[in-house]
Amino acid sequence: MDKTTIATPAQGADGAEKARKLAIIKKMKDDKLAMSKFFSGEVSIEEIHARGIKFIKPI
Repeated sequence: MDKTTIATPAQGADGAEKARKLAIIKKMKDDKLAMSKFFSGEVSIEEIHARGIKFIKPI
């Protein structure tokens, strides 16, 4: 007999939420790496702006 599990809507939503949070964390880590490369001179400001990262001048 083939045993399969069926996820309830609540379990499916939890999995989607966890995946969304993991995607946000991955993007943050990638952005941090890109900024580190920018400050070390490996990446240009145009590439940083293409990633959606903007630097502002403090007041």
